[in-house]
Amino acid sequence: MSSHSYISDEFLDTITRELSGERILWAGQPSSEMTFRKALPLWAMGIPTTAVAGVAEYFVIRAIPDVTANANARLMDIFGAYGFAIFTALFVAFGIFLLLLPWIARSKARLVVHVLTDKRLVTAQMGATTKISSIEPRKIISMEREEHAGGLGTLKMTLGWERNSDGEVVEKSEVWLGIPDARGLEQ
Repeated sequence: MSSHSYISDEFLDTITRELSGERILWAGQPSSEMTFRKALPLWAMGIPTTAVAGVAEYFVIRAIPDVTANANARLMDIFGAYGFAIFTALFVAFGIFLLLLPWIARSKARLVVHVLTDKRLVTAQMGATTKISSIEPRKIISMEREEHAGGLGTLKMTLGWERNSDGEVVEKSEVWLGIPDARGLEQ
């Protein structure tokens, strides 16, 4: 292991075992706080989404007893009331998900390790299962670095271009967000 290591000891054994025979040149974990801050705009969108959907759900649920108690109610009215309640409940759930997203992103970032070896760039996602993805350095066309105070930064590696389902050309890239010593990794 080189001196350019920014990972916790708990992940070191897993990484070393996974990369047996490869020399680790750099290893680091993304900043969970930077990941949290990048997800905050989605949290802000969760506030009105949850509020509007919650108010709609409240009124729909309050109306269901009136609709079902009405002797002249058609079956479509009853199914429509319950269907609309389910529909608005989905928006409430989506709003709650947006409100939780920064914390979910932060906890996921704590389980990610990025590694540069003498053969490849590796991203390992730890947890109940370990997911490893790697890029050969020769496939990287260009790199773009955004550096923040303290050396934290984001490294965007362009891997090429491909066509999406609409036939438009889109960039294929890998982004390592909030990594320590972004400049050291780029060099």
